[in-house]
Amino acid sequence: MSKFTMFSGVVLLAMTAVPASLVAAETAPAVLECNDLDFLIGDWKVTMPGGVVVGLVKWEAGPSHCYLKEIWTGRNGSPDYLAVMGYSATARNWGYFGVSPNGVRERYDYGLWQGNELRFEQSEPGPISTRFSFFKRPDGTIRELSVSTNDGGHTWTTNFDVVWNHTENTK
Repeated sequence: MSKFTMFSGVVLLAMTAVPASLVAAETAPAVLECNDLDFLIGDWKVTMPGGVVVGLVKWEAGPSHCYLKEIWTGRNGSPDYLAVMGYSATARNWGYFGVSPNGVRERYDYGLWQGNELRFEQSEPGPISTRFSFFKRPDGTIRELSVSTNDGGHTWTTNFDVVWNHTENTK
């Protein structure tokens, strides 16, 4: 067998091999906590206090529900924000990564339930620390609150406080 034939066979095998992580993902058992965010799935209208609409949001779940995709549509009707929320079975918490069309990105980790609140902490350190939360409310709406501190958590400033309502398109 020539060196070229052997090399070609190795390259072909490497090109068709399935990464072990993908095989593991396909055969991994479902993680019960992945269903924790099913309440987000569907279409939402997001409003500020007083009813001013700030956008429309669509949440879609992946096949195992261990990740969700969030698409924001602004008042002008064009998508203007995309995010993915994923569950880590190892860390046993949720992570959130979002980006706007002009390259502004946000990354939050340590998403854990505290009563009816799912709270995320900012991942990328800086002089200002930010966290945001989703609150499940008894009437089926969601409150989203974002707060920041620049003094190590002694005082917090509200960045935004909005309410999510399901729209007619929600299944």
